[in-house]
This record gives sequence, structure tokens and C-alpha cells, in this order.
Amino acid sequence: MLSCDKIIKAKNKLFDVCLTEFFYSKVEGDIFKDLVKVIAKQLKLPVELIQESLYDVVGLTLDLPTLTELTWRLCGNLHKLKEGKIVRKWVKQEYPEWVTVQVMYSCLQERNSRKGVNLKYNALIGSPAGVSFFRWWSYEKAFVIARRIGFTKARGKRPYRHYSEFGRLRFNIYLEPTTGRYSPEQVTCSSGLLNWNKQILDYRNRNIDEKIWKCPQNSDIFCYNCLMGYDKCPAGVRPVTITQGSTNVSNS
Repeated sequence: MLSCDKIIKAKNKLFDVCLTEFFYSKVEGDIFKDLVKVIAKQLKLPVELIQESLYDVVGLTLDLPTLTELTWRLCGNLHKLKEGKIVRKWVKQEYPEWVTVQVMYSCLQERNSRKGVNLKYNALIGSPAGVSFFRWWSYEKAFVIARRIGFTKARGKRPYRHYSEFGRLRFNIYLEPTTGRYSPEQVTCSSGLLNWNKQILDYRNRNIDEKIWKCPQNSDIFCYNCLMGYDKCPAGVRPVTITQGSTNVSNS
């Protein structure tokens, strides 16, 4: 299976090609045939396989959300396509599967008088690739999972201090049919995902040599108190930097 970085690179390249040639086109007739051929050529896959995988976009207009969903779905399931399997739009989890996700942001939320963390994450690899989910973790579950995905004990180099620090981290979850529920024991990290997470946490804990990277704000505050998002800083805990008048308060 390809790494997340290679999947994202392939997705971005396919998105750019489709955006250039088919943006806001309605998928029908010759447009559908041309779309199939372009994607098959780009991904180096059989035309017939791509055609079968794209029937669910017939009649749709290829706006930005549709193109984003389509390119994520195909590239996040390249391993299946290369096995000759048709990849259609995800509606619900049909079978047990390990899925790679990235947390977009997390915020506090109470459920039944219990405090916990609500996370929004995107599926990167697997049947629901490109789909966003919200999942709630109790504080206890958050602490258990934190240790599994790169955080250390309180006295270690990468301690878990704040719920928003899950932002931008990646891990695998075992999705069950229909429910999509999983326990801490069903959250794992491959060596590649663990290295990704540790590097981000090292940025946030200033474990990086200043000759390699230095806080762009030249600040020593904890990153979860900083308004910069990971659109501008690799240590950010939110997708987009909060500016004056911004309505992005997902981690407040």
C-alpha cells in the first residue's frame, strides 16, 4: 500500500488535471467518456475499471466538492483499483476495514455529563477516503489513544497536554460495518504514521534544532494557544490560521 504522502501527491495531481479539463462540466455523454480516459491515463489503470468506478458521478456537475470527493476516493483506494476492484462512492461501511485518517481539528464536548473530545477527521486511505467524520472520545479514551499515536508520558519529550494537539495527527482505525465504532485497542500507527506524528509533536515541543526549524512567531507559548494554523506552520493544531474577524474558532 502506498504511503499517505504518496496518496496525497497522487490525489493533488489528479485533482489539478481534472480541475483544468473538466471544472464545472456536467458529467454526461462525451464528457463522461473523456473524464474516464483522462483519469485512467493519469492513474495508469484500465479504462473499463475507471468507467465502472465513475458511474455514480454521471449527471453531476464537477464543482470543487465533487472533484475533491472523486479524486480522494480514487487515490485513497489505489491499492484496490490496482487489484482490479471497482471503487464506488462510500455510503456506509460494508465490511471491517483498517482505514487511515488524519485529524483536522478537535474541540471540547460534553456527553451525558461526561467531558470529552470531539474530533473531526478525514479518511485518507480506505473505502471512505475523502469522507469527513466526527468522533467523540472520553478524556480517558483520549489519554489511552494519545500514547498509541506518538505522545509520551508527562515527563517525556512529547507529553499530551491539550485536546487540540490531536489536530493534524494520523493513525489507523478499524471501522466496523454500519456502526463505524472502534475502541482504543483498534487504533494503531504504522511506523510511517508514527514518524509523521512524532515530527509534528517535536515541532510543538521545540525538540527541533533551530537551524532546521524555528517558531515563525518566535514565541515560547504552547502551540495550542497559538492562532496560527497548519496552513502556515507545521506545528499548528488547526487547519486555518485565525485572523482578526475570523469565524474559525474550532479549538477555542
